[in-house]
Amino acid sequence: MAFIGKKDIIEKTLMDYDDVFADIINGLLFHGKELVGIRELTDLHPVSYFRNKDMELRSQERDILKSWNRNQINIAVLGCENQSSIDPYMPIRVIGYDGNAYHKQWADYEAAVRLWKRNSFTNGKRKTSSGERPMFKPVPVITLVLYFGKKHWRKHHSLKEMFRIPKELDSYVSEYKINIFEIAWLNDDEISQFKGDFRIIANFFSKSRRDPEYEPDDKTEMIHPEEVLDLIASVTGDKRYLNIMHDPLEGKVKNMCEVADRLWNKGKEEGIKTGEQLGEKRGEKRAEKRGEQLLAS
Repeated sequence: MAFIGKKDIIEKTLMDYDDVFADIINGLLFHGKELVGIRELTDLHPVSYFRNKDMELRSQERDILKSWNRNQINIAVLGCENQSSIDPYMPIRVIGYDGNAYHKQWADYEAAVRLWKRNSFTNGKRKTSSGERPMFKPVPVITLVLYFGKKHWRKHHSLKEMFRIPKELDSYVSEYKINIFEIAWLNDDEISQFKGDFRIIANFFSKSRRDPEYEPDDKTEMIHPEEVLDLIASVTGDKRYLNIMHDPLEGKVKNMCEVADRLWNKGKEEGIKTGEQLGEKRGEKRAEKRGEQLLAS
């Protein structure tokens, strides 16, 4: 199985919650309309297996993969990929993820047919109560790439953009578009389409991009505060957000305003401590200098 770094695990933990995942889909695809319900989502195994040219078994793991079902009808397979940096080869990655998801649907269908045949026939004769042969009913696979960087994604948004295709071949090369959402570049109206923790995330990265000195001012209560702060710390590289949740004297924070207050208080305490240390060092140097002067006299 492919190795997953700690950073990758942190960034996918928040999105794996059904309430957050549904909020992302509803906010980005349906403009805030709550079409995907929390109870309509089912986790799918994000790891797919394939054999390389040497017939060695390899695995490919995507961030989040869920099935959207309503009234026992499978509507779509939905995936999310988190990116804190630009990957110029993202179209190839996504087409690999989606292709494996379609292949899994076909493999499940073939397995269902084999099971039906085993239960329907005895010594080549069909049983009377065997039921109908399973039908292949594929559903669309949709992958969302959530990009948190402060620079626009100016690399490829589709498969064809990656190639220099002679015009004679262009009509024969299949196109494959990927869905990239630049979270830090969402405007206030787009951010307002989210209802839960992802609204806090989108608001933070959007305002941080616009104002490098931005201090969190969001009063929205966090549902998953630890995971929200873990994601912010992972993407920004600012470990202060990790320490906030693990201070036994302070307890949990409710919103980003409280986070800002704790960051300010912690910075003030560290500033005072640093000042005291500098004062002590300066005092020692002055004492040494005064001692040297007395000895010289």
